[in-house]
Amino acid sequence: MIPMPSNPRRFRRVTALLLFGAAGLALYLGRHVFFVRSFGLLAMLAAMGLGRSSHGALSIAEQRSRPPPLTIVHWVIATALVVALLVMGHIVSVALQGDGTEVWPAYAFAGVALVTFFYLSLFLTRLGEGGTRWPWTRTD
Repeated sequence: MIPMPSNPRRFRRVTALLLFGAAGLALYLGRHVFFVRSFGLLAMLAAMGLGRSSHGALSIAEQRSRPPPLTIVHWVIATALVVALLVMGHIVSVALQGDGTEVWPAYAFAGVALVTFFYLSLFLTRLGEGGTRWPWTRTD
């Protein structure tokens, strides 16, 4: 008999994490096998559903511990990072059309991409948690 976990939300999160790992492994190892790739995609969809259902209804204490809503500064930083990533992509494309001996554009693009993707992942996570609305939506 398998004991039930004391915290079902944590159990769903751990199960979702394990399913994501299995999905990634299946997608990597089964690159040329349709059945394995299909299993990986189904496992990824199941993990996303489990992760989404693990949120559940928040208690009052959890609602109070939520981060504050995003401000205009956060939106400006996100926009500036995306613009910087586009500019660095253009610089890399120009460098590739030349003689291709300079390496710094590739390293700069990789650094800007890493910072941009990290910030945007935190930004979008906080967008969903903090009760922030998109700036172009109307509230009235």
